[in-house]
Order: sequence, then structure tokens, then C-alpha cells
Amino acid sequence: MEANEKRARNSCIDIIRGIAMLLVVLGHTMAGCTVNSEDSLLYNIIWTLQMPLFILVSGYVSRYSRKLTDMQTLKTYMIRRSLSYLLPWVIWGFLVRGIVLGEENFLNIYDLLWHMDKGYWFLPTIWMINMAFGISQYVSYRIRKNCEIQREVLFLLIYLFEMAVLLLVGLRCGTSFLGIKYVLYYMPFYYTGYLFGKIHDFLLQKKYYSYIADGTIFLSLMIWSYIIVRVNLYEVGDSGIEMILRAFTSFAGCVAVCGLIKGVFVNEAMAKTYRGGVILKWIGCHSLEIYVIHGIFTVLIPAGTSIEFKTPEGIALAGANYLVTVSLTLLSCYLMNQNKMIHKWTFGKW
Repeated sequence: MEANEKRARNSCIDIIRGIAMLLVVLGHTMAGCTVNSEDSLLYNIIWTLQMPLFILVSGYVSRYSRKLTDMQTLKTYMIRRSLSYLLPWVIWGFLVRGIVLGEENFLNIYDLLWHMDKGYWFLPTIWMINMAFGISQYVSYRIRKNCEIQREVLFLLIYLFEMAVLLLVGLRCGTSFLGIKYVLYYMPFYYTGYLFGKIHDFLLQKKYYSYIADGTIFLSLMIWSYIIVRVNLYEVGDSGIEMILRAFTSFAGCVAVCGLIKGVFVNEAMAKTYRGGVILKWIGCHSLEIYVIHGIFTVLIPAGTSIEFKTPEGIALAGANYLVTVSLTLLSCYLMNQNKMIHKWTFGKW
């Protein structure tokens, strides 16, 4: 959901974002209008892919950003990222959901700060990860400007130190404070995406890279499929081993999905001409807008009684709500983006 990429865009990355965003909407719709959807294989697929995909590609596209080698670029970076993520969080959380729609839990600042998952938790989470990334890159460039290997090692050490500081704050105030548990969980995903973007061009030059890549994608698909069929990752706890299993499964799933998507959309030209690719690319380009809007429409077709998802009625209800939610969200996004003031202030598109 990077909001400030104004250079040439990578169509495949936007398509991956589009798919991830549709998974987010589907998961929220299923959970909103039916019961026990979390016990289904479909939800397990969504749970392991949606946000990890966003974080991975956000780290990857940092390769297109200007390097933070001086204080001025760091300031600009921090201001832009703050406007891109914190401004929509305030507007859609406090103003739209809190004041306009009258949802009181969005007006309780204390409750929100300690229970970020009640609001648009992804926005402050990706903001905090971006801040840690920017500081790490700036400091590593200032200390080791001329030696890339040493600079990257230093970058990683600073990044890990920032994770340790966040962990200490979490242990002191609770890991739910400021969504620290989400930040710590997703920081490795962001760094992995960044690292792959860093070495991607180098890997492409290697003779056997395509064979190794295909083998890795195949193995990842097998591992991911095996685990999601046998383990309900939504229900597992937050112990160290359980979190490692969840993260490992998500990494495997993301590698498999990204590899398969890249195989379908072989090049930029195909992604631009294939109708499905064009739609997914548009959704990916506007993923932040869709993220903040879609929650308003997820349960427009109510159920008279609680309906189990894994029944014909539950699947039909979730499917109908999903189609309505996607349609109204995309329409709202398109219309709101026609106004430059709305585009700038409500979506942080500065």
C-alpha cells in the first residue's frame, strides 16, 4: 500500500497488491456476515497471505525509492510517509467512523492505542515499519557510505536494534500498545522484501536462477498447502513456536503466490493488455483507498439469524455481501478520486 510511488510502476507488484486487497475484503466480509468462517480452509488461505503479501511487496518496492543518504531526504521521507499513512488513519478512524458514523470505539483514543486491531491497525503499523526502515538506512549510509556490504550489515543490525527497543516497550506497556505485536511480526517480512529487491537484478544474471526460482516456488507451494490443510493458523496462540510456524507458513505462501502470479503475467505488456490484469492492477494502485473504505459496506445484506459459513446459506450470504462490498467500494474509490482535495486529504495522496 505504498502511497507515494510516482516513478514507473511494476505492474506485477500492483497485481499482487490487488489480489491481496481482494483477500482482505473477502476475509472481513466472511467474518462480518457469518459465524465460524475462521474454521474454514478459505479463511486459512486468506489469513496466511493477505497482510504478509502487502508487507513483502512494500519492502520490495523500496528499491524504487530515493536512498536516504542525508537529513533532508530523511525528513522528506518521514513527512510523506506520515501523511500517507497517519492522515488516512485519523480521517477515516476519528472523523468518518467516529464522528460521521457514530462508532464510539473510534473516538476512545486510549482504547484505540492499546487495541489497535479495533481500528485501521495496518496504517500505523506500516508507518512504524517505514520509520524504522528509514532511520536504519539513513544511519547506515552516514556511517558506511562507501562500503556496500558493511553498510547492509550495519543496516540490519540497526533494524534489529529497533525491533529490540520495540519489544522492550511492548513488554513494559503491553504488546497491544500501538500495535507493537503487529509491527514486530511484520518487520521481518518488510526486510525480506527489501533484501530481495536489493539482490533481484543480481540474481537474474545468474545462469541457473530460473531453475532455482521454479524449484523454490514449487517447494514453497507444497509446504504452504500441507500446513494450511492441517493447521488452523488463525486459532494457534502467540507463543514463540506458534508465531514462527505462522510466519514460516506465510513466507512459503507468499513465495508461491508471487511466483505463480509472475508466471501468469509474464511481462509488463501482458499485465497491461489482459483485462483481468488491468483490473487487478487498478485495485493494487488504489489499495489504500479500498482498505479504508470497504469496512463501511461489508455487511449490507444482513442475516436474520447467525448463519454458519460452511453451509450453502452461509456461502451464498458471504458471496452476495462480497460482490456488493467490492462493487460499492470500487465505485466509491473511483468517484472520490475525481476530487483532488478528497484524494489528497482523505487518502494521504500528497
